[in-house]
Amino acid sequence: MTNELRDFYQTIENLGKTAENVCNAISNSIQPLVNIATQFNEVLQSEKVKETFRNLAEFAEGVYQTEEDIKSYKEVMLILGYPPNVSMDIYLMREIGREYIKYSETDLKLIIDEVMVNHYNPIKIDEIKNTWETYEFIKERLPLLRQVMNAHKLGMFALSIPSLSSQMEGIIIDAYKITGRVAWWKFEKLVKEFFYSNGDETFDFNNEIGSFYNKFILDGFEHGKEIKYDVSRHAILHGGAKPVSFAKEEVSLKLILMMDNILYRVSELTDIEIEETRRKLKFEERS
Repeated sequence: MTNELRDFYQTIENLGKTAENVCNAISNSIQPLVNIATQFNEVLQSEKVKETFRNLAEFAEGVYQTEEDIKSYKEVMLILGYPPNVSMDIYLMREIGREYIKYSETDLKLIIDEVMVNHYNPIKIDEIKNTWETYEFIKERLPLLRQVMNAHKLGMFALSIPSLSSQMEGIIIDAYKITGRVAWWKFEKLVKEFFYSNGDETFDFNNEIGSFYNKFILDGFEHGKEIKYDVSRHAILHGGAKPVSFAKEEVSLKLILMMDNILYRVSELTDIEIEETRRKLKFEERS
């Protein structure tokens, strides 16, 4: 065999060994990945992981159902004559929403006052009052508001109701630093701006609260005729509604919740929002 041929075979042999080494290296490199994949598959098939996925699916379903319940809650509270309020326990919100879907508002109307009064017991009323105490912007109104809450707990609803009704408009006007007379139609527009929301958030009740204020609290009346809504500010403060008809715990509670909504919203207002609304509605700035 010639030297050239011997060298050629040697080269082929060396290439074969190199290829074998490369294959072994690749195999050795892949094997850990195969092992990991096998272990991962075993983990996925385990009951513990399956249970975790089931729990996640149930959680997702629960979140969706909660959103649906809260949407129903927003809708039915207006029908039942109450302003939605974020201070309510979420479980009670969901229960009201479910009951509405299941039985409609007819059955709820029979029990809603009792449900609300029981939920907003004296302890809950004190919690709301303590929150009001933290708002610096109502410090000049706090003496009256403290007495309102005490009157409510004592069952003196003929006092708490007109007192609350007398303060709401002024608090909103003060929030925007408005001076001078404000026509009723302009104040209604201000309320819409005050409570305006794009409604994307599940627990954002601003649009519904604004609707409650304009529809129920600002409802007009005629002397000598039946009062349409028991929280009508005009009927109560102008004497169209007699205390024997409106001095009830549930009516006082509705106004407490409305006041709570107003104070919370004022606390959220930014200077930019105030300026934009004042400019939009052409209000004069308070000097």
